[in-house]
Amino acid sequence: MVVYIFLILLVILFSFMQTKQNKWYLFLMLALIFVVMAFRSFSVGSDTQAYRLLFFQLSYLKLSSYMQSLTTFFNSRFELGFILLNKLIYHFTNNPRWLLIIVALIVVVAVWLFINYFSQDVSLSLVLFLTLGIFADSLNSMRQILALAFVLISYTYIDRNKYVSLLLIILAALFHKTALFALAIIPLSYVKFNKKTIGILSVITLFIFVSFNTILTIFFKSFTSYSGYVDALSDGAARNATLLNGLIDLIIVIFCYMCGRINQVQGMKLTQYGNETFYLLLIFISFCIYIVSFRYSQLSRLSNYFSCVYLFMIPNSISLIKTPIRRLLLKYTVVIFAISYFITIQLFRPEWSRIVPYSMLTN
Repeated sequence: MVVYIFLILLVILFSFMQTKQNKWYLFLMLALIFVVMAFRSFSVGSDTQAYRLLFFQLSYLKLSSYMQSLTTFFNSRFELGFILLNKLIYHFTNNPRWLLIIVALIVVVAVWLFINYFSQDVSLSLVLFLTLGIFADSLNSMRQILALAFVLISYTYIDRNKYVSLLLIILAALFHKTALFALAIIPLSYVKFNKKTIGILSVITLFIFVSFNTILTIFFKSFTSYSGYVDALSDGAARNATLLNGLIDLIIVIFCYMCGRINQVQGMKLTQYGNETFYLLLIFISFCIYIVSFRYSQLSRLSNYFSCVYLFMIPNSISLIKTPIRRLLLKYTVVIFAISYFITIQLFRPEWSRIVPYSMLTN
């Protein structure tokens, strides 16, 4: 865990030399993060070793049999985009190290585009990226982190060109089918976050929670490739993670909303792009997903596509504080909380991601 703490401290220390126009700070920090991700041992991350073995297996897969019908396409265990990526890499080299390198590169480029576009405090955004779960997922859930990377890029187009945003989300689904749920982001961009919206979402969440067994049975019959995840229904450890992450999402919504209210900023102008209450809505939706996830813990994976906006919502909310000393105190209170959360999880619940102990490449 020393490597992760050192990385976080570097992000904080180098931030004192950062200027608003200094793009080199973000580039340098993400380059360091890239090294940690790309050149880790295959023992780092609960799924990394499995993806190493899968790299060789997918190289022999015949695409003709995979594409023979839509049923095969949707019920296949692995998505077409991920299969093609593996086969493309294998065409040039049979070293699975390059799979980690390419995935790490895609992720850091996506994070760079996302943070650079939205955040008014890139150093705090990087700290949140490293501590609140996305970074841990990038060392573990390879297919979904690739999908999330393309969803992050799609956010930068949501107010500029919704067709590009749509295409990027569809591309994301070629790496993990759950990204199809991110298609909801586009129509949601027209919805305001208010009491009426909260009420409607609460009713929908309650309905899904109560009738979940019926919905899940229909889903497993339609998509048989996911039937192996049924064990997650009674996963007590996953429920603890769901509870904790759901509470964090709720705290973030309240925190961002109160920052805007206290400073009486009309329309919550947290960024120069679009309706910022839309991004609060997305985090609230993530909270609702965590509630439903008490019935089936694997559903919590869907929350990442919506909650990821906290990477800029928290820094931009803090930027609304008019008094510099209060703004600084609030920023470093968040930093201390985020680091404490990360250390606590890695010390007492390392099995959630298995990214500790960290070690560099062994081959």
